[in-house]
Amino acid sequence: MDRFLKFQENVATLWRVKNAVVRARIDSELKANAVRVLAACGLEPSDAIRMFLQQVVAHQGIRSTFAAPYEGRRWPNCRY
Repeated sequence: MDRFLKFQENVATLWRVKNAVVRARIDSELKANAVRVLAACGLEPSDAIRMFLQQVVAHQGIRSTFAAPYEGRRWPNCRY
């Protein structure tokens, strides 16, 4: 039984469960424009928010530029 629990712990570490919700009130026009731009990049708004929060943690603050490729990927339809 202990071996099985250790296996579950290792799997949980590899695949983090996305279980937290972030809510924000923003202008509807801003949201629509952002969704359009992100869709052209092949991203969902939640992807962009996740990327931003990962950068905040990695740099322990907000960077003045936020245009680096995400995990080594570049999107051809996006401007950098």
